[in-house]
Amino acid sequence: MSSWSVTIPFNPRATPRPNYRVGPRKKGKKEYGVITYYDTWYFNYLAAIDTYLKKYNLKNQDFYKVVNAQYGVIANIVFYIHPGNTITKISKIPCTNVPDIDNLLKAILDGIFTKEDRISDSRVVGVNALKLNELENPRTEITLSSLGDFDDTTMSPSETVIANVAERNKEQQLNWSVILPFSPKSAPRPSVNFSVSTDSKGKKVYKKHDYNDRSYTNYLLEINNYLKESNLYNDKFYKIGRSKNGIMSTFHFYCAVPKNQKKIRNIMKKTTPDIDNLLKAAMDGIFNEVNIDDRRIVGVQALKFNVLENAHTEVNLSPLGT
Repeated sequence: MSSWSVTIPFNPRATPRPNYRVGPRKKGKKEYGVITYYDTWYFNYLAAIDTYLKKYNLKNQDFYKVVNAQYGVIANIVFYIHPGNTITKISKIPCTNVPDIDNLLKAILDGIFTKEDRISDSRVVGVNALKLNELENPRTEITLSSLGDFDDTTMSPSETVIANVAERNKEQQLNWSVILPFSPKSAPRPSVNFSVSTDSKGKKVYKKHDYNDRSYTNYLLEINNYLKESNLYNDKFYKIGRSKNGIMSTFHFYCAVPKNQKKIRNIMKKTTPDIDNLLKAAMDGIFNEVNIDDRRIVGVQALKFNVLENAHTEVNLSPLGT
């Protein structure tokens, strides 16, 4: 089995929502422009990951062999998160609070797959991830495995927990499943607009308006409406969503190939959209309009596939304990 493992020895961080400001006037352009940026702490976190990997020469021959695997990469990740300086005792191991697991995934993958490497994290076609509370030794443990020779008999901690919970809940019928019968979409970077007005002194005033791309907003509504019309926001959904130790989840994304492609070249989807952005969109669509926060998802298994027709998303939620 071709694999590459590393432990990032500091507290996991999640990708934040970007900030915006009005840029200076540019010749031939509008008199103001929108500039998006992330807070400095986030760039420092990504730089710390890159620095650590370089310092110990961890992006070695094994790393490049795995990430260039013919059929893509499976990422097994456990996030051990410090719950905050005011917390002196952990009441439960699963982390059912912020940060959200999809944002943790985006940050760690962005930190490992840098532009310098010229390898896109789109090659990650599958993820098994857990987020846990940890006081003494916050860290991220990650193993990347090449799909072509992935050995199912050697399971990571995240895979073991997900498999055991899924099997137990299957027996107890404590699971909520749905097939979303439309093409998966990925969460885009949020956009922004500025309206311009003039104050009493004649000075221009810029007012920011955050918004999502219309097609993405429609996608979230499509998910929400489908679940409502199918009566899938039911007692089982809320029972699982409010389970004490959080939610285990499975997402299988079946993405349509380009219309001019007449056959499937690879079963696994090694190109965009990125799996973390697909997860964020699906979670937002399911949880945005209900009184359950997707931060309660403590474990996720996700895969992305290519299909010629019948693009859809298969979702299963189950409780981690009852």
